[in-house]
Amino acid sequence: MSDAVVDARGLKCPIPIAKISGVMKKLESGQILEVMANDRAFGRDVQAFCRVSGNQLESLDETDGEFKAVIKKT
Repeated sequence: MSDAVVDARGLKCPIPIAKISGVMKKLESGQILEVMANDRAFGRDVQAFCRVSGNQLESLDETDGEFKAVIKKT
């Protein structure tokens, strides 16, 4: 179960990552953020965000052009 959810469907880069960054700042270590997006660049962007921020990308799934990412704050 996630501690927070970001619905970034319909938003284009860089807005989904900006929304993720803002929510992650409010979470405590170990909490989980679930993100839905449908921007084609989202998969690469969220992986890069986690690598740079040090947060853990628990999962990244894509179905019919819609992404779901689960990120754990570290």
